[in-house]
Amino acid sequence: MKKIILLFTTIVLFSSESRAEYVTPGSCSVITMESLNQIAGSGVEKVAVSGSDKAGSYLLSEDLKIAETDTLKVSDEWLYLAGDVTITVEGYGKITKACIDKQTSAESPRGLVVIGDEAGIEMSDTEVWYSGIRYGSPKHPLKLTRCKFNNVSNRLNNLGVVTIVTPVDGIEISGCEFRSCDVGALSNGVNVPIGLIFKDNILVDNNRLNTNSPQLNVTCAGDYDVEISNNRIEGNLEHNMVGGIALSNMGQLSHTGTVTVEGNEVFGNRYGITCYMDMELIIRNNKIYNNTAAVDPNSGGSGISIYYNACHTVIEDNYIADNLWGITPISYGAYYPCKNVDIGTIAPTGEFETVSHGLNTFSNNGNSGEIYDIYNNTAETVYAQNNIWVGAESELDVEQRVFHKADNASLGEVVYTPIYTSGVDDISATPDIISYDSRFSTLLLSEPRRVSVYSLEGHLVYDSEVAVTMVDVSHLAAGVYVARTGALSLKFAR
Repeated sequence: MKKIILLFTTIVLFSSESRAEYVTPGSCSVITMESLNQIAGSGVEKVAVSGSDKAGSYLLSEDLKIAETDTLKVSDEWLYLAGDVTITVEGYGKITKACIDKQTSAESPRGLVVIGDEAGIEMSDTEVWYSGIRYGSPKHPLKLTRCKFNNVSNRLNNLGVVTIVTPVDGIEISGCEFRSCDVGALSNGVNVPIGLIFKDNILVDNNRLNTNSPQLNVTCAGDYDVEISNNRIEGNLEHNMVGGIALSNMGQLSHTGTVTVEGNEVFGNRYGITCYMDMELIIRNNKIYNNTAAVDPNSGGSGISIYYNACHTVIEDNYIADNLWGITPISYGAYYPCKNVDIGTIAPTGEFETVSHGLNTFSNNGNSGEIYDIYNNTAETVYAQNNIWVGAESELDVEQRVFHKADNASLGEVVYTPIYTSGVDDISATPDIISYDSRFSTLLLSEPRRVSVYSLEGHLVYDSEVAVTMVDVSHLAAGVYVARTGALSLKFAR
């Protein structure tokens, strides 16, 4: 039986020191770097930056606190943080088209702390080096748009570049990049559930300290919805402790919201997507592959793992390939059961409003010479009907790729029949929706749809990423391919 170890930690540690700090007057003022430059003792001075494309450049050499009724405005400026400077915002902050950096390589600034009932910040089109964000506003959710975070240290936060310390709904992080940071991109504490939209972001090689923590770590509880969509999460196979996406409710809090993980590409991590404890969860249309950084297969390597979730999990339309394990539902005896994991159900009972139609593509998930596309490490029956098993020619072939009751009587059954065949064996199965014009090597669609093309070995060779009505596949080598759009597939020869 697959051994169980904790995949992530959620203890958030902070440190503080007594140091010089300038506090703004709290007179409903708009505070800019230039206005602070005019005040003796503010710690701000104007500096020259050779080749800068910004309107102004400033050095902040002392801690700065924006009082509750004041607003910090940084626009089209280069801001250097000296030493281990912290900017605390108890009022509001608007930062756009800025660059926040440190002055010399020897310095290690902490970054931004947004804290208080009336605090808040919006940041857009800004590049941040080395500094993190700690966010604790219960009223005004954090908004980050098209920002870049590079080489952020663990001086401010020990788990996430952005660490949320107060429950709040409506956090939006979109179009951002997190690259080569010492910690993961986002984290919130065990007792700090949040409402979150995290979409269209790029995460590359974060948690370079290689601690037991993922690139994206979200506590999901309360009445908050969480959406994680259309992100690219690329790991570093040399960092054997770092996972991709971790969703948890380790405090076992009540959860009435829904967690949706959709359209993401997760690869090169210790594991792809993991869920820990109870939540309503939908995992749909993700590409999860080559998550093989774990040195020992018993310590990770699943494309999708569901730990102790007694609620309901829907898994559909995912491409799961070349991981050490494919999908692994895991229970811990009767104390922490894992129930209602739906990987494909063709005859719903009506118990759940949302069910999986299957159409997950499994290819070459395994370790130690064995294929484990699904490993049911629970006593519950798991339905996995209507899925695509690349290379399987019969139900007997699929049986060899599933570990369940037939292999260990203490485990539950995986019901994998019928397997999906319609549209794969018939080259004209869905001509009204998708067809192939061999004269022009073009896929044609009756309406705008997202299209993915796979080799017969199950390798993704093309993804339109957006809805289209025509796909030129003339760049593909001669051969046979399968095009997928939603629940439909088309086999074609180029």
